[in-house]
Amino acid sequence: MPSWKVHLFFDSLLLLIFFRLFPTINQNFLLSIQLVILSYLLSFLPDIDSRKSKIRTFLAFISAFLISSYLFIFGFDLIQSIFSFICIFIFLKLFPMKHRGFTHSIEFSILVAFFTTFSLWLIFDLNFFQLYVSFILLFSSYSSHLFLDSLSRI
Repeated sequence: MPSWKVHLFFDSLLLLIFFRLFPTINQNFLLSIQLVILSYLLSFLPDIDSRKSKIRTFLAFISAFLISSYLFIFGFDLIQSIFSFICIFIFLKLFPMKHRGFTHSIEFSILVAFFTTFSLWLIFDLNFFQLYVSFILLFSSYSSHLFLDSLSRI
């Protein structure tokens, strides 16, 4: 299995090629920054099914924090919110998943790229070309992880 450094390097090459092929996407600086951040995030995302994955720990922490903060704002007291944070974090961190299961599929790659692109469209009000290019980049970033992992199976 390739290390996170290999995924990072490969995605960096992908980003360089992408921004060379589509220089018009560079005109929107905030969109470009978001695409770079999301591209790196999506290149690591398939490993959320591994208990040792740092991306899984990070997403479990962020999710538990957001959910427990919401509960605190809308009625839980501080102790209940802290307890809910701990329970949610442990559940998400230890939830059993088969490594290289559904998160390592093209179908999941399409779903993630679609919903991420949809979120960008809501935030930046993208035109069709920007939407298309963003989807291709995000899909390619996620799929690059799958490609590199498939090479390690040989």
